[in-house]
Amino acid sequence: MEDHAQISHKIQQIVAAIEPSKIILLVRELDHLLERWVSHHVVLHDQALERWMMSRDFLPHLKKA
Repeated sequence: MEDHAQISHKIQQIVAAIEPSKIILLVRELDHLLERWVSHHVVLHDQALERWMMSRDFLPHLKKA
């Protein structure tokens, strides 16, 4: 299941939970999913930024005429 689907599923579980004792565990699981998702996306954005900075678009003075 992709990250967005897992996050959505966890939120549905929390909303549908009847037993208050389950809510705490489910919120903790959601917290872990969100932490992993944010970390993963930060890495992807950092990699994209690094590729762009290494490209000739970022350093136009290196372009050959």
